[in-house]
Amino acid sequence: MQPLFAIVLAKLLLKETLPRRFGGLFFIALAGTYLLTFGFTLPLGNWDNWIHAGSLLSLGAAALWGGSTVMGRLMLGQARYEMVTSLRFVVALPLLIFMTWNEGAAWTFPSGTGEQTAVILNILGQALLPGLLSLLLYYKGLSSTKASVATLAELSFPMAGVLVNWIAFRTLITWEQLLGFILIWVALFAISRQQERSSTAADAAPKLRTD
Repeated sequence: MQPLFAIVLAKLLLKETLPRRFGGLFFIALAGTYLLTFGFTLPLGNWDNWIHAGSLLSLGAAALWGGSTVMGRLMLGQARYEMVTSLRFVVALPLLIFMTWNEGAAWTFPSGTGEQTAVILNILGQALLPGLLSLLLYYKGLSSTKASVATLAELSFPMAGVLVNWIAFRTLITWEQLLGFILIWVALFAISRQQERSSTAADAAPKLRTD
C-alpha cells in the first residue's frame, strides 16, 4: 500500500508524470515483494482478520511512509539533502525520548564495564550506520529521483533483508524468494534504464537547439 499512497501524493503535490510502462513494472515489483515475504501462501486466514486495529495501524503506517517519501522530495527542492536528514533526526529525537520515557518499561543496564561498553557501541553503531548513513544515502538519491520512482525502489527493502539473513545467519533462500528477487531486480533495472535514457535526452536537447 505504501507505493500506492506515494504515487498518488506525488501526482497531487509534485505534479509528477509516470515513466513509460511504469504501471506494468510497478505490479512486477509488487509481485516480487509479495513472493519475498509470503511466497505462494495467503497472509490471512479469512476476511475478518482484516478488520482489527493492527490492520488499520498498518495502513496508517503505509500512508505515513509514502507521504514521507513525497514530502522529502518536496523539501529537497528547497534544501540540501544533508539539511533534510538533520531535520528528520532533530525533529524526531525529542518525540522519541518522550515516548521512551513514558513507556513505563523497566530499564536494565549491564553492570560490568565491558558489557556497558558493548551496549553503548551497539547503540551508536545502529544510530550512525543504519540510521544516519542510510538516511544520507537515501536523501542523496531522492534529490535526483522522482518520488514515484523512489517508492518503487523502496520495494527492494525486503530483498535486502533476505540477503542479510542469507549472508549473516545462513538462512536458506526458497525458490519463491529467488523468483521474487529476480522480479524486483528486473523492474528496478528497467526503471533505471528509462531514467538514464530520459537524462541523456534532456542533456542532448539543448545541444540540438544550439546547433
